[in-house]
Amino acid sequence: MAGTPDIQICPLGSGSKGNCTFVGTPHSGLLIDGGFSAIETIRRLVKAGIDPARVQALLVTHEHSDHIACVGPLARRFKVPVYITRGTLEAYPRVGKLPEVVTVAAGEPFHVGEIHVEPIPLPHDAEEPVAYVMAWGGRRWAVLTDFGYPTRLLVERIRRCDLLLLEANHDEELLMNGPYPWSLKTRIRSRMGHLSNVQSVSIIEEVVHSDLRGIALLHLSEVNNRPELPYGLIRHRLDQLDAGDIPLWIAPQDHPLEGLTLRSL
Repeated sequence: MAGTPDIQICPLGSGSKGNCTFVGTPHSGLLIDGGFSAIETIRRLVKAGIDPARVQALLVTHEHSDHIACVGPLARRFKVPVYITRGTLEAYPRVGKLPEVVTVAAGEPFHVGEIHVEPIPLPHDAEEPVAYVMAWGGRRWAVLTDFGYPTRLLVERIRRCDLLLLEANHDEELLMNGPYPWSLKTRIRSRMGHLSNVQSVSIIEEVVHSDLRGIALLHLSEVNNRPELPYGLIRHRLDQLDAGDIPLWIAPQDHPLEGLTLRSL
């Protein structure tokens, strides 16, 4: 990647067992969330052909364990700063001693190297959760997971993104007829829970455009979803919108999703 104009976005794994996404430009690299151990994260980076030495920072979305469990060990292993909202940091005191903490807030952009980062507030049952919209080289992309419904602000901020990584957590029927206790079903379906496949379609309907280079679906439930369900719904709707040539991927839980790249303008 060094010396090329490519932007590389690689979910190393996405789901309830752990979440972590690498984002890299020619001279900057970062991880969003740290749900896997340092050893496993390095293993997945190498499997995806990414030099772990490229990681310059860790960005955290919220304090739930599948996103933050290994942030401390990862930051100490890579010796990199952790970008985190104050509410998230205070909600997870077990993160331990960190090399450097940079407090971020929704609506206040910052840079990691050459990457412009804008935190966007999310409706989720966490203290101060955010998504991240990023830009470099005339391109914009967004990593959006763990939220219960699309706010107007969120939809507006992801318009004209060149690449969209979006949660498609559950199928409503599978969730309601599945083994989870009622309290957990209610939480997942709530406005502070997770996106259903149908909700994911509704977001894509609002933001799809002719220059969209691809959509990757994140955080699919292994119990309450099947990859072919959101894939089929979204592919059908894209066809109806005359956008059937837009690539669509499913991020797996147990290995990296490779091939998400953009060229700078």
